Amino acid sequence: MATELAGAVMQVARGGNVERMNRVRELLDQVKRDIYAILAEK
Repeated sequence: MATELAGAVMQVARGGNVERMNRVRELLDQVKRDIYAILAEK
């Protein structure tokens, strides 16, 4: 799954569309926060 995600992110980056890259960055930031929140659950 991580490899597939990295591939999709690279595809967006290669496209060079700044708006899309910013949207993906925001989405990944939120997902990272959510994952850490799950890991912090007891």
